[in-house]
Amino acid sequence: MSVWQDINLADVPTGWELLPKGSYTFSVLPGSKYNDRDPGRVDFALAVVGGEFAGKRIYTSFPNPQQFSWSPTVLKRFAEAIGSDPEPGEDPVTYLNRVANLHVDYDVIHKADSQGVERANINLFKPRPAKQ
Repeated sequence: MSVWQDINLADVPTGWELLPKGSYTFSVLPGSKYNDRDPGRVDFALAVVGGEFAGKRIYTSFPNPQQFSWSPTVLKRFAEAIGSDPEPGEDPVTYLNRVANLHVDYDVIHKADSQGVERANINLFKPRPAKQ
């Protein structure tokens, strides 16, 4: 028996509610990986900890450092804010998966994507140690 049989897709909303702008504490989620189309980019996800928006996710990435020289700097800022440095020789994906479930604070901003659709993003440049 499929769990899908009890779902009526006619009743399922398709709109997305953006995570409102503001400051949030996030938990790093397991499953960080190198991007399929750009193997130098590291994709990862965060989930809001506590409050009305607990569990809401943000998907983001550390860009390819060959294309964006500032990328290692923001990864280092992230490590400092989370309170756990990468081990010597540890690659970013292994590091992010190791620190899964640790917390970090980010501001959420809204920005239009390349198609003009407004998206919720974190200010990747300014992580802060988690208050929670």
